[in-house]
Amino acid sequence: MNPTAAKPMTRTYRALRLLALLFVLALAVAAAVWQGLQSLDLGQVHVMVDGDEVMHGAAIGNLSPGQHLLAVLAIAAVCFALIVAVPMLLLAVAIVVLPILLLALGLPLVVVLSLGALLLTPLALVGLLCWWLIRALLRDNKATASATMAG
Repeated sequence: MNPTAAKPMTRTYRALRLLALLFVLALAVAAAVWQGLQSLDLGQVHVMVDGDEVMHGAAIGNLSPGQHLLAVLAIAAVCFALIVAVPMLLLAVAIVVLPILLLALGLPLVVVLSLGALLLTPLALVGLLCWWLIRALLRDNKATASATMAG
């Protein structure tokens, strides 16, 4: 065995690489969203809670670098959750809906095909009997023709 040969990737390793790639993608999206948020004028934003004004205008530029990083990581976490959760949700819906569709459409189709096969059985038997008779007649004609040519 060659110790320098590449080991095949296991399923777990591939899944971890895919998750890491998705997280990097989420970070890139979060950075783009954060950059877009910085260009917005949020001076007209008023936040009211129970009739009391909690915040008048938002200034993203006044945040510290740590708060900027935290905001980008929060947006990245939301993006990552959406990137992972939406396909999983669609897969779960497909797993639930597919058997229902198969039962709703497939079972009646099986019943109709079974009834059709049952009703067409006599016709199939007559056709099979005709085919056997024609084959037997053709075989007998070939046998007598070769016997007369030999004699």
